[in-house]
Amino acid sequence: MHGSPESPSQKSPPNHALTLVKGPHRWTFRYGPGEEPLLLERLAELARRKDVPFDWFDAALVSHQLRSRLNSGIAREASEPAGVVVAKPRRNPA
Repeated sequence: MHGSPESPSQKSPPNHALTLVKGPHRWTFRYGPGEEPLLLERLAELARRKDVPFDWFDAALVSHQLRSRLNSGIAREASEPAGVVVAKPRRNPA
């Protein structure tokens, strides 16, 4: 039915957020219920880019945080503090 809540034109705004802080960089990923696969695709797209300081380790951190939220049943509203993941510098083995 046109205009129903299920209509794509009536899509609700994202109400979940995950944030990655890496040095001076900060990425906040907002997503709605059921959009988790799209978020994972976006993480992979960012990790593949050479012009962005977001790598596969960063993507793994954010996807782990997403999985933890899904497994624990915690889904915070956008009005609540977003989950923040702080990436610690990795040491290269000598």
